[in-house]
Amino acid sequence: MNVSYLLPLYRHDGPFATAYLDTTEYGAHGAHLVELRWRALRRTLKAREVPLYVLDLMSDTIADRLNRSLFGDEPGTLVVVANRERVLFNERVARGAPLGHTSWDHLPDMFPLIALQLPSAPHIVVVKAMPKRRDQPVEVTDGRAAGSERVVTELEIDLAVADDGTRREYGLLNTYARELGRGGQAVQGLAPTVAALAQRNVEHLFIAVGGFAQPIAIGGQPLDLAVLPTDLPKSLGRHRLARADAALIRAAVGGGAEVHAVTEAGMTDARPWHDGEQIGALLRHAA
Repeated sequence: MNVSYLLPLYRHDGPFATAYLDTTEYGAHGAHLVELRWRALRRTLKAREVPLYVLDLMSDTIADRLNRSLFGDEPGTLVVVANRERVLFNERVARGAPLGHTSWDHLPDMFPLIALQLPSAPHIVVVKAMPKRRDQPVEVTDGRAAGSERVVTELEIDLAVADDGTRREYGLLNTYARELGRGGQAVQGLAPTVAALAQRNVEHLFIAVGGFAQPIAIGGQPLDLAVLPTDLPKSLGRHRLARADAALIRAAVGGGAEVHAVTEAGMTDARPWHDGEQIGALLRHAA
């Protein structure tokens, strides 16, 4: 997924308050339900010591959205990001999200937004020929047995007629698995992915849907990142710690890479996640 639209966010100083608000309305009192959900999120942010004037800025933005539009019963999430000066991001995604998601950190928490918009990849597989019946064995190629005959699943049949976006995601994951398997233009694990991003050598960044909360060191610019503070050049001056997924996304935006959210199962058939670090990348050139 192209994430260049997030670039303006990273031109501002933090800290950033991020809120994911479920805007799905139910019945005659739906708008009031959305307001109650925001009040709960606001209390959470207040407990994290977000300044009241920042919370008021966010409240005004949400109230304006509620006054100008009826979200209806369609599931959706309003994503609002603000720093100490103003609201910087205010977009709705027409899919649901877990309730009560907030953050107050050095970087905006944008990975849940990306995960909402991307097709997931629960299984990497290429169906070579469509069966006449859903229970008929066909020849397939997947991460477990190339050229084997077995019963295809409904998911695999659906994939053959999936939209272009979903097919592209699956194709990228297959390419990633192939490159990783032959030691080519792919890396897996936090440290090599961070190093590749810092060198502007990532074309596609893959992160498991659950995100990656481990803190890593960041500097003032998007490509200023390292697993350990001691790995950052001293010339960058003071460093800060931020969630790995937030720092990786900022670096991907700064380096012109795309970001892809995948399920753990989606990567398992290609190769187990390295030491539980559910992060990897397709590179622009071999490391």
